[in-house]
Amino acid sequence: MARYTTAQYEALRDAIATGASSVTHDGETVQFRSAAEMRALLGQMETELGIRTRVRRRAHVVGFGNTSGSRYRGGC
Repeated sequence: MARYTTAQYEALRDAIATGASSVTHDGETVQFRSAAEMRALLGQMETELGIRTRVRRRAHVVGFGNTSGSRYRGGC
């Protein structure tokens, strides 16, 4: 049985989204030391509750610099 409920998960997720450092659920308030601590607990909750989240991928930026000395400036 899970130690956490989906309601607790949603409360923590919402608190992180708003920048809050504490979460109150069913009259109990938990004060966190950092956003990193909150995100770590959120990850534990996701694992325990079987919640899948989107995987964030790093964006790869490819630049096309004009190093040939060409006079082409783009446009129509």
